[in-house]
Amino acid sequence: MSNDNYHIQQYLRLLIAVLLSLGGSLQASELSNHFDALTPFASAQFRQERHVEALMRPLISSGSIELSDSGFIWKQSHPFHVWLTYDGVSIVEKTVVGQQETLRRLLDPVTSNFTRTMFQVMTGSLADLQSRFLIKPARLESQSGWSYELEPRNAAVKKAINRIVLDGDVYLNRIRIEESPGNYTQIELTNQRPS
Repeated sequence: MSNDNYHIQQYLRLLIAVLLSLGGSLQASELSNHFDALTPFASAQFRQERHVEALMRPLISSGSIELSDSGFIWKQSHPFHVWLTYDGVSIVEKTVVGQQETLRRLLDPVTSNFTRTMFQVMTGSLADLQSRFLIKPARLESQSGWSYELEPRNAAVKKAINRIVLDGDVYLNRIRIEESPGNYTQIELTNQRPS
């Protein structure tokens, strides 16, 4: 299956999953308008702000993302180089500080679960996410673009993530991951290039 066909199928699944999860709260034509122009991306630039209540300023990083059918490469270039490679099963982290390069496989279940969730969010695999999250509109229809809130169904996941908010128009543009009160991560996606 070509990469384009894969992403088109994923977004059709997204549309069906969101329709099913929203029930009567939105008309099918209104929801369809949000996703008709949605274009899957193969790569994008990101800027991430990690807000931790105990810190006065957010932790800021930036770089690029490359998506494939089975995974992604998260290439952080600032404040230092970290490549996180996810192949659908395992996660490998490559860190470069100065001339020192470190490779390590990340095995902990929390990181694995979070990484898989991020892949499903970025590829529009909401059919998969629907079994793990309650999906509902996050803002009024009069605002431009679309916005959806994903609330974890599982109590164990809810301890780590209160909710995820997705905003977009033609592309997915923003991901906000809210953890404990006061702590959240916001990822802005720009320069998306289609599959």
